[in-house]
Amino acid sequence: MKPVLLAFAWFLLLCQDPGQTRTTSSPVPAKSQNNLKTIVQTDATENTTERKTYELVNSVAFRRAARNAWRATWNGTAQYETGFSIDENGRPGVLQSSEFAPREGLSHVTLISKSNALGTFHIHNNYGDPRPSELDINIAKMTHKMVYVGSRDGLYSVGPDGNVRHVFSKINWFDKM
Repeated sequence: MKPVLLAFAWFLLLCQDPGQTRTTSSPVPAKSQNNLKTIVQTDATENTTERKTYELVNSVAFRRAARNAWRATWNGTAQYETGFSIDENGRPGVLQSSEFAPREGLSHVTLISKSNALGTFHIHNNYGDPRPSELDINIAKMTHKMVYVGSRDGLYSVGPDGNVRHVFSKINWFDKM
């Protein structure tokens, strides 16, 4: 009997709209029903995060600000990083730069951001690894915010769980507005 109920629960889960969370009353015992709610809420949260990321990186404001950051680093040839904070409504903040703050031959930008910000974006120049660094991954995990990295390889995102995604693989991804 339990495998049938689990199969039915998965069927209901797969049939629902990913942007909605619904729980229905059923003859499933309370313990199983609580587990089902947790699964549904987790899936909905992941889908919401992916949808917000998609909307953000495809917004005109984000792409314009990313293009400006790329150009501020002389298309990745400057020896410094530039970036911005992304506010709670997805609006990019002012450009911030590490132009005068190199450490040990490397230049990492420290972005000032509000606690309710969605995350940050910064450029990795052409002299280092174009992918998010361990520092980028740790910051995303520690702050529970998105970290976006633009580079010669396109755009990467680091989720609050530390997962890295290669969002766009072209250097001029921000020009497609």
